[in-house]
Parts: sequence; structure tokens; C-alpha cells
Amino acid sequence: MSEWFQIAVIGFIVLTIGWHAMRTARANPQDTGTLGQQLSGVEARLGKVEGEVRRLDNDAASKADVKRVEKELAAVRTELAAIGKSAASREATLDHVKEQVDRMLDIIMKRGL
Repeated sequence: MSEWFQIAVIGFIVLTIGWHAMRTARANPQDTGTLGQQLSGVEARLGKVEGEVRRLDNDAASKADVKRVEKELAAVRTELAAIGKSAASREATLDHVKEQVDRMLDIIMKRGL
């Protein structure tokens, strides 16, 4: 084969590959610039979401915190129940003392002292 014929075949192959590459590139609706912009937008939103998740994790109570608060609440409830019982017994005592004071006042008033 002649040298010119080989060069022509190589040229035809290169042009065919180039033409095919350009044709498939035009068939792609998104170019890399648009995809890059969209990707950077997604990355920015992802960064915001990650920041929000970190903030929520930092603000959220751990299981140990919840259990500690529940124990403290149970202790306060027990103490409150004891105070309620004490108040009820004091009320009964105060009622009894009131009756006695009323009797004493009746006696004093009747005798005119």
C-alpha cells in the first residue's frame, strides 16, 4: 500500500472519531459547566444540612441526661408526696388545736375573764 493511502485511511479514521465525538457531545443536554454549577449548589445545601444536624446533635440531650433527669424527677415526686402527707397530718393537728382554742375562748368568755 502506498504511503498516501495509509495517511488517508488514518485521516478518515481520525475525522470519523472526531465527528462521532462531536455528535455525541451535542446529544448530551448538560455540559460540564452546568453540571458543576448544579453540583456546587447541592454541596452548599448539603453543607447547610450538615451544620443543622451538628447543631441538633449538640443541642439534643443524651440518653444519660434523660435518665438523670428522670431520676431527679422521681426523687422530687417522692419528696413532694412526703410533704403532702406531712401537710395532711399538720392540718389534722391544726384542726384539733383550733377546736381546743375555741373551747378555751368559750370558757373564758362565759366566765368573763
